[in-house]
Amino acid sequence: MEDLGNHIPDKSWMLYLLELFDKNTAAALELDLICQFNDRDNFWAIFRGINRYKFTKVLPAVGHSYLREIIMKKEKKSIEFSLTDLSTEQNEAFVFDVSSEDNNKGFSYQGGNHFTGIEWWNKAGGSNGNTPFPVRYKVEVSNLSFGQATYDDGMSTRRTIDYRPYNMLIPNRDGVSGVKEYPVSFENPAVKDDGKNIRYAVASGKTIAGIRFISNPPGMPEAV
Repeated sequence: MEDLGNHIPDKSWMLYLLELFDKNTAAALELDLICQFNDRDNFWAIFRGINRYKFTKVLPAVGHSYLREIIMKKEKKSIEFSLTDLSTEQNEAFVFDVSSEDNNKGFSYQGGNHFTGIEWWNKAGGSNGNTPFPVRYKVEVSNLSFGQATYDDGMSTRRTIDYRPYNMLIPNRDGVSGVKEYPVSFENPAVKDDGKNIRYAVASGKTIAGIRFISNPPGMPEAV
């Protein structure tokens, strides 16, 4: 939405995350489609915390809107990372073969928890150098949702997605010692009119925890 100025120190990163965690293991098998800002701004597809693909056709730009999709295809044992610039209609996709990761030993992935927000790599400022640097961009998450896809013939690329109601966010407690607050604020959390998507904005400010958002039964949003 807006470039607030580059206050990122050299060799530091700021990551705007869309992240999913496996429910069948204690380890964090991270599944991400991130937007990375350093001296080379890019989107990245990540699985198990490892960078698998750098998007080179679709790049982050101020004022553009992007559709980020992570689609798990059970029949093909694959995960598709799809990225579309809605301003230019440019699409770029990467398909990751999950079965190749574990030599066809029956590895499965089932989402159990997710995270959306900002992650800092390296810190600057303060007497002990333990203060996160300010966010660079004001961004809006406008269609946070999940759904189940069905295909016309089971193998077709044409799909219909049945989105499920999604009406709650709770703070992530990362337990990082020494960090008293983060330089962010959360603005205008709401459930969109269709009742199946959450939206909110992240801007500069101060907070000691993530966003807590609950939509009550009639569908009226309540920020806590």
